[in-house]
Amino acid sequence: MIKASTGLGETPVYGALGALYGAVGLGHGTEAATWPTPELAAMLRPDAHDWVDPDRWDLRCYENYPAHRQAMREKLAQWVDSVAEFARRRGIPAVLGEGVVGHTSPLTRFEEDAVGKDIAEFVVNRCLAAGFQGVVLTSNADPHHPTWHTDEDWMRRVNSRVTTG
Repeated sequence: MIKASTGLGETPVYGALGALYGAVGLGHGTEAATWPTPELAAMLRPDAHDWVDPDRWDLRCYENYPAHRQAMREKLAQWVDSVAEFARRRGIPAVLGEGVVGHTSPLTRFEEDAVGKDIAEFVVNRCLAAGFQGVVLTSNADPHHPTWHTDEDWMRRVNSRVTTG
């Protein structure tokens, strides 16, 4: 895995999503003592004991995003620059083959709405400036996610910068 070879470790750039994972006990080194955590219980759909309401999930991410925005951008810029240098030193192409926001449920919109698109475009721009030869916009830009059907114009516009850049 290239990330490990760059010296940046295996820590993903989750930011607000990582804070949410910690609050609801979904891992990343934050195993919950009780299940479900009070935070998770507050987000569960009333008609299901193990299904999160996507609006409540997204709201929690949006409420916490401002506190993480700058750190996320700095870490992403550091990661992109490090991978670009790693690729240059080895004479291989730099390619981003996965989105960078983190894992979100297909029914949530944090990664697909304005915040996620802003992060994705920030990364695309940084990758192109660093000489990357390919960039995947988002983990959710595939046929089984809503983005494929709801955000076609955005995907075409940003992808055109990658394919013509």
